[in-house]
Parts: sequence; C-alpha cells; structure tokens
Amino acid sequence: MRYYPRHMNPLRILGGAAFLLLCACGPVDEGPAGALPSDRDLPRPGGTLVITNRSDVDTINDLVSDGSNHGRDIERFLFQQLVRERPDFQEGPPTFEPQLAERWEFSDDGKTLTFHLRAAEWSDGVPLTAEDVRWSWIAQTAPEVAWRQRNRKEGIQDVEVVDERTVRFHFSTAYPDQLDDANAGVILPRHAWGAKPFSEWRTAGSWFVDTIVSSGPFVLTSWEPSQEMVLERNPRYGRSGRPLLDRVIVRIVPEKTTQINQLLGGELDYVRVVPADQIERLEQSERTAVVSSAGRNFDYLCWNTRHPMLTSAEVRRALTLATDRQAIVDSIYGDYARVAVTSVPASTWAFDDSLEPWPYDSSAASRLLTTAGFADADGDGIVERAGEPLEIELLVQSGNRVHIDAATLLQAQLRRSGVSLVIRQVEFKTWLERLKNQDFEAAIGGWFIPTSLDMSFAFHSREIGSYNFGSYSNPEVDRLLDAAAATLATEPRTELLHQVQAMLHQEQPYTFLWEPLLIDGRSQRVRDSRPNALSSYYSIDDWWLDGPR
Repeated sequence: MRYYPRHMNPLRILGGAAFLLLCACGPVDEGPAGALPSDRDLPRPGGTLVITNRSDVDTINDLVSDGSNHGRDIERFLFQQLVRERPDFQEGPPTFEPQLAERWEFSDDGKTLTFHLRAAEWSDGVPLTAEDVRWSWIAQTAPEVAWRQRNRKEGIQDVEVVDERTVRFHFSTAYPDQLDDANAGVILPRHAWGAKPFSEWRTAGSWFVDTIVSSGPFVLTSWEPSQEMVLERNPRYGRSGRPLLDRVIVRIVPEKTTQINQLLGGELDYVRVVPADQIERLEQSERTAVVSSAGRNFDYLCWNTRHPMLTSAEVRRALTLATDRQAIVDSIYGDYARVAVTSVPASTWAFDDSLEPWPYDSSAASRLLTTAGFADADGDGIVERAGEPLEIELLVQSGNRVHIDAATLLQAQLRRSGVSLVIRQVEFKTWLERLKNQDFEAAIGGWFIPTSLDMSFAFHSREIGSYNFGSYSNPEVDRLLDAAAATLATEPRTELLHQVQAMLHQEQPYTFLWEPLLIDGRSQRVRDSRPNALSSYYSIDDWWLDGPR
C-alpha cells in the first residue's frame, strides 16, 4: 500500500516517476584533469536523485522508531534541529553551526542555554516557533513515548518559551555536552502531531504520514513501505536556493550486490556502505566513483560477562588473543579498515594512541585458558572446565554478509585454541531483543560512537538491560565515565577517557574487531557530495546532478 500525505496530489507524484523512466543512461565526461572551471562545473538546480537502503524505516516519527542510521538520514531530510553538528570531531569535541537557531548563548553559571530562532515556516506555511521547541522536548521526555535517547534530556529541568522566537533551556548543572543534549532530536510540528495523545504514538501507524509537515529541505510526497519513498523539494525551506535537487527517491533494495549492480547500470545514483569486494568494480567503471571518509564506528564481539564461562577478564582476553583480526581485515576489507584497539575510534579526538591492539597469539591464549582452569581432558580438541566444554554460541544478523563471513573466520581461528564457536544467524529484531535481554553468549555487531565520546550507553552498569548488552560492570569505569561526562575542560576530560580505554583494553568486555572506512559509491553525475562520519548525505542541500542518468 502506498501512503500519500493528505495534502499531496498523487498525479503530480506520478509525473516524477515518468521523469525517471524517460531519463537516458550513459557515462558522464568529467573533462580533463586540471581544466579551468566551465559552466558545467557550476552547481545548477533540478533533477531527481535515486538512493537506496537495504531496509525501510519503520516510521516517519523518529521518537518511536527503531533508531536505524537510515531512519536518521530520512529524518534529517524532513526535519531540522536547532543547530547542526560540524564534522570536526577529529581535533576536539564537536562544534556546531546555526540551523533553526541563528545564535545561542549560555548564562554565566552555565546552567541556562538560550536559543534565538530565525524566522522559519513549516511546509504548510505555519510559523515554526519556540512553542514547537518546547513541545518537542515534552514529547522526547514523555514516558508514554519512550524515546530511545530520552536519557539525553535528563539534565534539562525545563524548556521555557520566552517569546515566539526565543527559547531557554534550564539545566540542573553545567556539563560538557549541554548544547549537544539540548539539540538531540529534531524539532517536530506541534500543530500537526500534537493532535494525538502521546499514549497513542506507538500504535499510530500511518497517521504520522497522513499529517506530516516538514521544516527540512524536502517534503514527503509518497511512501510505499518496503519499496519506495518519494521526497520533493520543500519550497519553504529556510536556506535560499536550496536544496538544488527537485526530488529524492529512496528505493529499498535488500541485497547489497543488487544495489551495486543497479548503480553500475544507471538505475541508482548513490549507494551507502559499499562492500570491500565491490570497490574495484565501481572504480573501474566510467559511470561510477568511490568516495571514502574516516568513520567513528567499530565492529565488535560482545561477550556476555554474566555467562559462567565469560565472567573472567583473563578468559575474554584469551579469546581476543585467539582472534587473528588482521587476517579478517585483510580478507574482508583489504586497505579499507584497520584493527580496532578499544572503544574510541582512532579517528576521534580522545583516542589513546599509546594503546596497541592485542596481537594474534594462539599460544598465549591457550596459556591463559589453562590458568583459568581449562584443559582438553578428553582429547576432542575443545577445552573444558569442570566437565563443561568452552562452547560459545555467536549471534549474527542474518542479513549482514560481512559479519557472517567474519564469524566463519572467527570460528576457525578460535578452534585452534580449543574454543568451539557455534554460529547462530537471526534477523535483526531478534538479535537486538536477545542482546537487550542478555539472552546470548556472544554477538557480533557494530557501534557508531557519539562524537562527544560518551561511552556510557555501552559500558556503564546503569545501562545494563539497555545497550550495555554484555552486562559489563566495573565501579571504577562507572566513576570515570561519570567524571568525564561532568568535566568541562577538554584536557582533563581526555585523560579520563584515556583511563576508561585502558581499563576496557585490559578487561575486554568486547573484542574490538576493526574500524572500517566509510565507503560509498556514486554515479559520476552526482556532484558536490561530501560524505562524512556524521552522514553520507551531510551536504544534501548542495548536491546537484550533472547530466542524465
């Protein structure tokens, strides 16, 4: 079933689809290297960009969504925040630039943050005001809504409407991430979505689509779940002359290889997260190009520290030593990833470069297991303790080819140290549910770390039952995380984060596997795309199309 917002005309949307069918295909000549700029190098408006994702968003309202990266991208196409984070987190804590707020300032005691909004309208012409900002905060913190990031708002005592274009956040105390926390989440339309009680939001279904209005660069014109979403230029978007694109079509293509084939064939314009084994195909085609950027993510093996075989840091360290991570990186990623060291990616501002990744050393792993009481008493190649073999079930998401391939390599590697790894593939929702319920022994997954580098969500004991999947609990790590979250000055905060990394490095609640570069593929006709670790579509306002598909 295709959903159309009530104020949209389906006949106009069909015209956009007909435009796609009539587009000619062919490679684009970029001109000789070093050529002087010409008219074709100047940005120009118009055209339809076709992008893709493996799965659809579950809802248009992020406050009740599953929180996927794809969902966040769609959200930013449709809605704005008070400010926009800059991609400058390699050098220090991130900085911000105006978006809905044209300026902001803190009080002398640091406990009050005042935003001054620019004149802005929703896509239906209704003014966007401070009342929308306050109401969005109420929705974000409402227990009935149960937003997955509501903890980001815990330090905010109240949001005060000073006047139509001035809003004031009152904090219980001053801390480093106040601006980031105030800004977390987008500003939602009170006049459109305030009609439904928060208690009904999680069962509202297509109601949010029927009633949606936008403040972002695009408006939603139709959505056929699990197939296609059509977004068109928002004429009331507050940035003059932007976006340059007329529309964006988001197609759901579950298989990554199919995405790449469609990009090479001219059916798609942009593919996020290109598998390493497909990069050469894109580089060799005249039709396509590869774009890469440093990430803020890592992949991991999470150990359930409550499992009797995995409670000891020595055992977990042995499992890391038994893992040849460099061989996995070489096999799967080549030069497009590096072995991870700890919980802070090496491309971010507080990475402790004095730490080295644990080496692959199966002999040392075997010695540690022996010290922990394991031995292969029955000669079957698997060590046991008190008659129980060291057999670990590894949960893997069934749609993630990289993790499936890595799990197979891990299985063979751990076997050399007498560890049996049993691979269990499950779909994503089951994977996530089992991890949150600690109903697992080990799992392979990945994290995008917030640029504030607050790792509490994964390693603080108060997050057990949420995203601290492995039930890791260390009072000293809790203390250091809390201290870092309360320390305003960058240098002492960095030192606290270094101490956290050192302790996690020793205790190995995760085996930190690798840090991949972010590799995207694009058509040669896509110009001025500047993906970064915040989003592949960070500069979507400025993207333009040079020639037909």
